[in-house]
Amino acid sequence: MLKHLIFVILISTAGFAQNPRLDNINAIYQNIGWLKQQLKTEKSAEKIEKLKKQLERTENTFSDLASETSLFSYSRKNREEEKPGILNQIEEILNPVISNLKRASSRPRKMERLRDRIGFIEERIKSVNAGLVNIEKLIKSKDAAHLLPGLTAVKDRLLKLKQENDLRKNLLEQQLQQMEKESGSVVSTVRTFIDDVFKTKGKNLLLALLTAVAIFVLMRMLKKVLFKRNFLSARLSFLKKTIATMYGLITGTLSVLGGVFCLYFLNDWFLFTLAILVIAGVLWSSKQLLPKMVKEIRLMLNLGSVRENERIVWNGCPWLVKKIGFRCTLENKELEGGHLKLSVDKIYDLYSRHVIKDEPWFPTKKNDWVILDDNTYGKVVTQTPEQVVLELIGRTRKYYPLPAFIGLNPQNLSTGFSVSSEIGIDYSKQKEILKIVDIFKKEFLLDEYKHGDVLIEFKDAAAHSLDIFVRIMFPGEMAEFYYKIQRLVQAKLVEICNNHDLDIPFEQLTVHMSK
Repeated sequence: MLKHLIFVILISTAGFAQNPRLDNINAIYQNIGWLKQQLKTEKSAEKIEKLKKQLERTENTFSDLASETSLFSYSRKNREEEKPGILNQIEEILNPVISNLKRASSRPRKMERLRDRIGFIEERIKSVNAGLVNIEKLIKSKDAAHLLPGLTAVKDRLLKLKQENDLRKNLLEQQLQQMEKESGSVVSTVRTFIDDVFKTKGKNLLLALLTAVAIFVLMRMLKKVLFKRNFLSARLSFLKKTIATMYGLITGTLSVLGGVFCLYFLNDWFLFTLAILVIAGVLWSSKQLLPKMVKEIRLMLNLGSVRENERIVWNGCPWLVKKIGFRCTLENKELEGGHLKLSVDKIYDLYSRHVIKDEPWFPTKKNDWVILDDNTYGKVVTQTPEQVVLELIGRTRKYYPLPAFIGLNPQNLSTGFSVSSEIGIDYSKQKEILKIVDIFKKEFLLDEYKHGDVLIEFKDAAAHSLDIFVRIMFPGEMAEFYYKIQRLVQAKLVEICNNHDLDIPFEQLTVHMSK
């Protein structure tokens, strides 16, 4: 029995067909007879079932070898592999989305499947025709006379198979033609899809959004009731920001969940699954941003390096932190439009400190006169968080980005300024130099300089002259005349020298000769 079984397995394999075709056919044909005999003698139902399957495979092999095709041993039954449990669960979750996508493209896919099946059947018909030709050759062959019953049976199977395939091909072609007639244009298909979306999905999505907005508004109204101005004692006031931030996070979470559950109760599994996938994607992507999110949450809880009502430097300029949330509010009242709203990630790497009383928030104000390190002298006509515009003498305007302007260390003349100058007196007045200094003081105090803080002193006995130092303080209102005042002071010094016959020496070379 075991020898016969091994023989059946060998003869059913592709490798056995390497011998001459007619010899293989003879061997297989003899084996078919032996298997039929075994079926009659076997009593065990299980063994009979196995022998039937072996007989079916062997007969199919015989038919394929005789017709030189693979029509009968080819099995179109696809064994479905058991998927792991988690894959089944994922498929069930995604099934509503996939079903909607399939439904949207069902007609084109059906037509494409019909074309594929028609092509497959045409190939089968070609193989059947080729098999019939080969069977006819064997039937007419004298060497295969003893195989005539088996070959006739194979021929009958082939003719039946050809008839079945011809019928199936005709039915599929008619079905394809009918679908091509019924199918509209691409525009009508798209219009139908859009109408379906707006009538069903659009309505459900609108209801979900309205639910989320309603929950958000109700939670905000409830916040005004719960978070009164003094709802915490002075000792617990530092928790106010933390509680408010946690309440905001709860509000956002409940709003999103309300919209998602609205889709659930409406039985719109497509939008419900899509919403779950979007939320899952956001949560998954946020995993890599967790360290950054922790910093931002600490800021929103007023526990980070930047805190509310403290001073920070951002973009080179000091700002007051008015509020920290998902969007942070910065304020600088010295700037036009000095009220900024930034996302929290813009400031979480900065540091704040307590505000000092009377601390300046910007070096200048509008209409102030300044001198910069690049020797630019002009009036501030505009200062915003982006730029500072100076109007120079002659009404020419010069534009500076805010950080560049601060980097040039502006001197604000409008808060008060001084003009300094020097003049040299000839050494012939050496004995009278201190009296001359008094003369200069009296002269400067007699005219328009009498309201300024005037300082006149003997400075130095230089190589060629006795130098007198003059410094006069002026109020900020006169900053517009800064350079003009410098020239007037020089003119005044020369005028005093002329009025009192004081010589102003110039550099000269003195040669001492020995006698």
